[in-house]
Amino acid sequence: MIYYIRLRGEEQGPFPAEQLQKLAARGRFGRHYEVSTDGAHWSRAENYPELFPRPPAPVPRQKAQPEKGSELSLAAPAEEAGPSDGEEPLVEWFYTHDNAEMGPLTGPQMRRAVEMGQVQPGDFVWSEGMNSWRKLQEVPELARLLGGLPATASAGPTGITMAPLAVASFVLGLLGMTVFPFLGSVLAIVFGHVALRQVHASQQKLGGKGLAITGLVLGYLVLIPGVIVLIVFLAIIALAPSGTTVG
Repeated sequence: MIYYIRLRGEEQGPFPAEQLQKLAARGRFGRHYEVSTDGAHWSRAENYPELFPRPPAPVPRQKAQPEKGSELSLAAPAEEAGPSDGEEPLVEWFYTHDNAEMGPLTGPQMRRAVEMGQVQPGDFVWSEGMNSWRKLQEVPELARLLGGLPATASAGPTGITMAPLAVASFVLGLLGMTVFPFLGSVLAIVFGHVALRQVHASQQKLGGKGLAITGLVLGYLVLIPGVIVLIVFLAIIALAPSGTTVG
């Protein structure tokens, strides 16, 4: 299967999965990209786990085998029964940050990385036994670490900044309907189109699409009839016989 990738409206491809895996390993292709298999329908690259190299499975620590006939052989069954009470099993974590895959980190190291902000709630993590990469805030044993963080750090990607030009387009659209019929409408249309491009390129980090569209509608409602009236008026002047006097 071949894939097309897109970032900020720029499309590239087609690529086979193996080539995209190599690009991801070098940090030139990330989970925030858009991916399509037919060039028409797009979704985030995180929905295609086969395009990213799977981290190597952690190598388990091997226990020292007692020599044959030694007294330690009597304690071997107890050691093989598993970790003692209160001892955490060895878990190694891999994570992605700024389009780079990092790790492994042990449980305490991951805890410190979260507390210091090195690993964010929206970063993807993986450890042995998981079927796919998941966001840190969606992994129960790691999401508990967010409880001790400030609310701003654990809120995750819930806050969306309103695009300033979208607000400006809406306000100018209203002014174009009342105070500034022509100038306000033209500016509302210009700002509205720019705001829509900014919202689309922000990967859902900017809001205000509805305000921008409303500003565009208000602007065109005033500008289009005005242009039609101006064209009719100029046509009447151009078609009027020369030398005609009124009265």
